[in-house]
Amino acid sequence: MAAAGGGRRAGTRTRRGHELSHVEAPAQHAGVFQQRSFRTSSLRRHRILANEKYGLAIVVGSTGLSLFLTPACAIRNRRIDTYRLVSGTTGPVLIPPGVRLASISRRTVLTDVPAGNGTCTQSATGIKVRQRDKRIRLTVEREALTNRPAGWLNRRAAELEAERCIAQGTAWRLAEDIANAVALGPNVPFHLLHSDQLDVTPQMRIQVVSPILREPGPPNAMPPDPGEPQARDGITLTMRAPPNLAGYEVGWYLAQQRPDGGLRVVPLSAERHIFDGATEKGQEPSFNWFNLSPQAEFYRVFYKAHLTDYTELIIAASTSAELERESEAITAGAGSCETLDRGRCVAIPKDVAINGFLPVTINRAVIMVPWRATVGQALRQAGERNPSAILPKMRIYRINEGKPVALTFGHSHSAVLGLTITGGEIISWE
Repeated sequence: MAAAGGGRRAGTRTRRGHELSHVEAPAQHAGVFQQRSFRTSSLRRHRILANEKYGLAIVVGSTGLSLFLTPACAIRNRRIDTYRLVSGTTGPVLIPPGVRLASISRRTVLTDVPAGNGTCTQSATGIKVRQRDKRIRLTVEREALTNRPAGWLNRRAAELEAERCIAQGTAWRLAEDIANAVALGPNVPFHLLHSDQLDVTPQMRIQVVSPILREPGPPNAMPPDPGEPQARDGITLTMRAPPNLAGYEVGWYLAQQRPDGGLRVVPLSAERHIFDGATEKGQEPSFNWFNLSPQAEFYRVFYKAHLTDYTELIIAASTSAELERESEAITAGAGSCETLDRGRCVAIPKDVAINGFLPVTINRAVIMVPWRATVGQALRQAGERNPSAILPKMRIYRINEGKPVALTFGHSHSAVLGLTITGGEIISWE
């Protein structure tokens, strides 16, 4: 480590696998040393030129010069393994683990993502991806991650996987490493990593609500009887279910992480609610909508915005790159499964609804919150009417690299309530 005058850069080396980051040394401190003296056990007098700000000391003795690092340097280089939500000049900023300062706008990181056997194109300005020692080395500038559309970073990582810059099945890991390379707005990483549809992610519980029919055929073969409207101060309208509708089923699925980085979606349970009878519980839904190609490891649910015979599409792929290509085909084409190979897509009928939920532990109780829910919404769902009142004693942990990591924030910082849930958070205040 070296410090130099004139505001030159002081390099610092931190640790996350192999990780290099750089900060600018303030000119008014660089190169400023305090002279001290001390006597060693051999009674020889030495002089120390010490810069405690940067942890550098030069010992001047009878045998020459010695250079060593002071404890201040060791402390400054210690990896910070927490998320930190702080106030920035333009709003709140989330500092990810391993990043020391919100002001660091450019970092170089040697990741654990294995390199592929192809080449890495550098098409994204401000993000350099290089192969080094069979792994991927990143250089990320914060400016490159701002003002991007939803899911942009995941699509960019999928492109690198398609050209074999990185090993197959590792696009998601690379995208996360880029999103966590520098401090960003609290919800910018989530925005960069996920599309505007329902991306099936690890830990996700998927709810499928479907009708139970008395006889085979559509449940809406006859329109509902509106009954007799009754007017007082307003209009009360009583609706009756179609005659062929006997009840509804709520099926649950779990997205499990595969060892190779993909997912498997497995049935968990089902509840059959019969209008004129008791609720029946089963081990799995009566129909598995996620029983697609055996090679499927990545899933996305498309919600249709225009009139069709269905309201959702489930698409599946063996790699993240294939999923992005299929998504582009759906978006650019007629928006139907006809543009994809058999076993890669299924159209969901209008009378079936699909919803994504993520697990959150609140005061030791696990609840399921809707996809894109915030911390504040999760607290209200758990029964806390005034989330702002518990901020002074609230503690939060988020999942990072498979482990819960503390999230620190100013206990009057209400911005934490707007943080998007990513799944697996642990929140407590009791």
